[in-house]
Amino acid sequence: MENFNELVDLVAPSKNAKNKGNEKMWAQIRPQASLPDWLFPFFHTYGSGVFAGFDNKGGFLDFLAIMNVFEKPFLDRHRAMGEFFSGSNEISRLPFVFFPEAPDGLFPITQTDQAMFLLIDPKNERRVFVTDNHLCYFREIGHNYVDYLIMLFQGRISDLWSIPKKATVSTVTVVDSWGDAQRIPRADYYDD
Repeated sequence: MENFNELVDLVAPSKNAKNKGNEKMWAQIRPQASLPDWLFPFFHTYGSGVFAGFDNKGGFLDFLAIMNVFEKPFLDRHRAMGEFFSGSNEISRLPFVFFPEAPDGLFPITQTDQAMFLLIDPKNERRVFVTDNHLCYFREIGHNYVDYLIMLFQGRISDLWSIPKKATVSTVTVVDSWGDAQRIPRADYYDD
């Protein structure tokens, strides 16, 4: 990912990062989950840990725990959350599949203590989604994961779970309380 070095310059990784993994471990994970190559340096650099997000006024937003694929047993947390998302999707009926239902399904990469998740689309690095653990609040961000983290750490996001104001999202998926999903054109939807 082209902006990864910018993220590392902005948020220096721990010198003692845990569960950094290696290429041999990555080779064991890849057949189980069709993950993009840019994730290896992310997990290898940051390991297991938590980011803290603050707004541009220094106000605390939330903690973002990295769901590291190198934590053993490999991919167990991802499978558990993905199965939960798949079960919730039987009600929400979103037009997506989740890992492990499909090896290239939406993949949880970050979670908060507020039960919110960032999920990546392994087939398209520009597709990142934010959701709660029941898929009731499901939105596409419109930035890749690294760019989103950079904006967060630069204080350019005032609400961690809102779509950034300068997002280039063509549509937003909104799920109502009855589980009906609808895609709303971005031009008609503003999250202020």
